[in-house]
Amino acid sequence: MIRTKHSNRKIKRRTKPVKWNDDRPRQAYILAFLFGATEEQIAMVMDVSIPTITYWKRVHPEFLAALQEGKQEPDQQVEQCMFQRACGYSHPDTDIRVVDGQIVKTPFVRHYPPDVTAGIFWLKNRMRGRWCDVNKTIPQAINLTQINLTGFTREEKLALEKMGMKQLMSHIVVDND
Repeated sequence: MIRTKHSNRKIKRRTKPVKWNDDRPRQAYILAFLFGATEEQIAMVMDVSIPTITYWKRVHPEFLAALQEGKQEPDQQVEQCMFQRACGYSHPDTDIRVVDGQIVKTPFVRHYPPDVTAGIFWLKNRMRGRWCDVNKTIPQAINLTQINLTGFTREEKLALEKMGMKQLMSHIVVDND
């Protein structure tokens, strides 16, 4: 039981406090490196909360370094595999068959063509400016005096004004039909 800051009321702690031990960085490294575990999964294996992992990263630099080093190699392996999948690749393989009751092993080169989906994924993440789904161009300055709204009805002009186009509407004469 602990007492709250502003009252004498006692409340129960939901979990017992987790004690730090010097083996935590090694555990985090192994989980991240060998199993590709995320921080959430590492917290679950260590039987701690995610905020505890965040706290340990902030307070124990050796824990943060172990996590980063453990994640680096698996991330590089996945990156290399994604690149190979996007560009296509070949590797030596062996075909094993039974011919006339004999096992015959025939070496050959297996080819995998480029995967368009992997290529798109790669480009969208590595070259966002050129390959994102939404082109976020910055509009150029608009010369309000050159906009011709003569084909707009009175209702359409009033709708433009309601949408916040007051600056635009100040340059246009609204007919009083």
